[in-house]
Amino acid sequence: MWNQKIPADCLEVLEVSSILPIGEFELFRLAYASWYGRQADEETLEEHFVPYMFRDQVPFWVRSFTRKVLSLERDGSLDPSQFGIESPRPQEGDRLKGLLYAFGIGLALVGLIRLAEAAAPLLTAEGCWFPPCY
Repeated sequence: MWNQKIPADCLEVLEVSSILPIGEFELFRLAYASWYGRQADEETLEEHFVPYMFRDQVPFWVRSFTRKVLSLERDGSLDPSQFGIESPRPQEGDRLKGLLYAFGIGLALVGLIRLAEAAAPLLTAEGCWFPPCY
């Protein structure tokens, strides 16, 4: 089972979901809206998503959508916003939080190194520390 090859259609779904950056279920939602011109309800999407997940069956409208996105990607004209996907904007103060986290992690590492240096002379006891001791 684990040595099965993944079908090309499924690989395209995975590739497009990583390019756009969205989940596979959301990709099915976008593909349905693109093909049929209206939003699908959850039950309709699940009817098609479950066979994809368990039997590697990709609906024709998902296949069409993935090929369209891959074509746009190859041409260099892919803009995720044309599919309603907006990249998240950084919030005010996110950069400061990141710098504080990095400083805290660096300080903790320096502290651990200093603690290890201080503990090293105390741990030079003779004898067996790990089994099996003979």
